[in-house]
Amino acid sequence: MPTAQELDKASLAVFHYAVHATVSFVDLDCGCAPASGTLVAIGDHLLVMTAGHAVPNNPNARLQFLSRVLRPIGGPRLAVSRSGRSQWHRIDVGFLELAPAVAPEYLDARSVAIEQVADLRTGRPERPIAFVGAVREHMPDATKTRVVGTPIEGFATTVIPEQEWDELKPFPSAEGEADSDVDVFLDFEQGSFRRGLIHDGDPATSPSGMSGGGYWDCQCDCGGVWSPERARLFAIQSSWDSKRTENRYVRGVQVIHWLRLIHHEYQDLRDFLSDRFPRLSEHAR
Repeated sequence: MPTAQELDKASLAVFHYAVHATVSFVDLDCGCAPASGTLVAIGDHLLVMTAGHAVPNNPNARLQFLSRVLRPIGGPRLAVSRSGRSQWHRIDVGFLELAPAVAPEYLDARSVAIEQVADLRTGRPERPIAFVGAVREHMPDATKTRVVGTPIEGFATTVIPEQEWDELKPFPSAEGEADSDVDVFLDFEQGSFRRGLIHDGDPATSPSGMSGGGYWDCQCDCGGVWSPERARLFAIQSSWDSKRTENRYVRGVQVIHWLRLIHHEYQDLRDFLSDRFPRLSEHAR
């Protein structure tokens, strides 16, 4: 297992890289927790990789994107040109398409290339992972300030190996039995999510607001000169179990299911994605 120092050092470097591609948005109609996502560029498309439950019907009329700059509530909204989500609730993936000429400046963000997305299935055990997203409890209270910004945070952790999943039962946040073709689990014990990597003060007590955020494998064991750009985005945060007091975890969905959704929705990207991600040719769920 990586030492605490190794986890923090690698994850901190990856966080400072990934934070610039991480965004947050809120559904103004439902009053629910904000959600997170990662800006991914594929060809001419700028997409927000996020959780399916964070993508409402008619997002243009409902979503307010939150930049890292404090903005007034009710100010100009960022247009969503296209959106979609998996029809299977169990496979909790969705996307929002934004205008490449407008969104990065508005969000004070930059996208990652599709080459930094990797199909690592359930993840690589005993490797440093950075879990990145916006934490609800550290956001300004918009009801008092009338402004809101997004303090993106990251946590250092590791993947829970598949052979240890039985210790996590029952799986209320995984909706029944865990599935090695869908799920990724990260350790969420108090000692393993050591600290927010950017927020001053105490670490978050829950990942509320991080739905749709990214799981990044730091890839610092792959030889050669390492840099944070070598990290790979391999899963999307979906849920967590708020009732557990031990063996706490967060659950993500393997990125191949998001890629399968994009493959289905964007005919112009199908050949490229099929060539790069062989598992897309397998039977879709």
